[in-house]
Amino acid sequence: MEKELFEKKSQKYSDRPILQMLGELSGFNWTVPLMRYGETWRRHRRLIHKNFSGQSLEKYQFIQEKHARNLVQRLLHSPKNFVEHTRHATGAIIMEITYGIKVQPKGDPYIKLAETAIAVASQAGSPGAFLVDVIPILKHIPEWFPGASFQRKAGEWRKILRSVPVEPMKVVKNAFKAGTVSLSLASTLLEQYYASTETPSHDEEEIIQNVTGVVYVGGADTTVCALEIFFLAMILYPKVQKKAHEELDRVITRTRFPTFEDRRVLPYVSAICKEVLRWHPVTPLAVPHSLSEDDIIVVRDEKSGGSDSERRYFVPAGTIVFGNSWAILHSEELYGDNVNDFVPERFLKEGVRDPDPAFGFGRRVCPGRDFAEGTLFIMIASVLQSFNILPIQTKDGPLLPREDEFTGGVVSRPHPFECDITPRSSEMEELVRQLPDGGYMDDENELE
Repeated sequence: MEKELFEKKSQKYSDRPILQMLGELSGFNWTVPLMRYGETWRRHRRLIHKNFSGQSLEKYQFIQEKHARNLVQRLLHSPKNFVEHTRHATGAIIMEITYGIKVQPKGDPYIKLAETAIAVASQAGSPGAFLVDVIPILKHIPEWFPGASFQRKAGEWRKILRSVPVEPMKVVKNAFKAGTVSLSLASTLLEQYYASTETPSHDEEEIIQNVTGVVYVGGADTTVCALEIFFLAMILYPKVQKKAHEELDRVITRTRFPTFEDRRVLPYVSAICKEVLRWHPVTPLAVPHSLSEDDIIVVRDEKSGGSDSERRYFVPAGTIVFGNSWAILHSEELYGDNVNDFVPERFLKEGVRDPDPAFGFGRRVCPGRDFAEGTLFIMIASVLQSFNILPIQTKDGPLLPREDEFTGGVVSRPHPFECDITPRSSEMEELVRQLPDGGYMDDENELE
């Protein structure tokens, strides 16, 4: 059904609902995922698709590989902080690829800004949290009016959310003028822009600023969440981890770290990445769509015949439609009768659908999908090459987290859990220790 609506009828089903608190009042409507369907959205989308997908990402792969190795260094020194380390590594990749900015070893202000923005957006966009989302006319109430605390809150959040695309871009523009700019998405877009025009256009510069900003804030939390799900799965499904180790030892041995060149010869590791996205999708309901015009949905019951086999439903313009990623990715018809289990082997069979609903639907599918999948692969492959991921052992046996304990909300992540991360062998431990520190290991105590 999602293909019938979001793809075959994409002209009708590609709009977004107006989110009063998050978009209008808190100023987050500059982000591509929340933009209304139209020419402005298309201009942003084209820029991302041209410069941040497919082969255009290959020139950034060395950055992803570098920070994947920084991640295994950090895990070796302080494995208990695995979530913090994945967050730092993911943020470092995004900042360097998007803006050419190398982040600080700890407490980086840009990573902190992205985390704050994500937390704010989660609160502002929480369904039912603010009456103004139900009664839009309330947005005209002034801050001083009794009961208008949401206006004051929106004012505070607006400063944070609107600074996200602005602050790091200032660094790039200054470097551009000084002739010290590094390879990045922002520098590439600015070079294209300045080469194509002699008259600066505020409109074009704002689009570049928005595009880089959405890559900056959009990829951080979702990728970290997917990596948390990976660590959880490795604890709960040790046989999967064992098979991955066997493939890594067979293909690249224990003498080096994985690269993107190995991706095509590591089908099982690649299948683990797909199963992470399917087993527990980071955004179970994706971002809601909205109808731009009236539609009639025809539902046919293939099993029954006669006049009752076809039902027609009128759906008026403005209706909010959710793509239920969770239901699709847990469909027994698509993925077999063991959909609640973590089984990468399902993606080694012919004809099995990739977990594309994890990235949205139709024309509104996440434009950063290729980047997210690449980051996930190199992180997971590097961690599996280096470590055993085991449950914490207690006097009563292994401490296994429950696999059904996840947070609610737009982004769903595991409840906090612990794991025991140890080097797979003395050879791998030595290989990790021999890595250049990249400025991240100057003070090991900083990682504790």
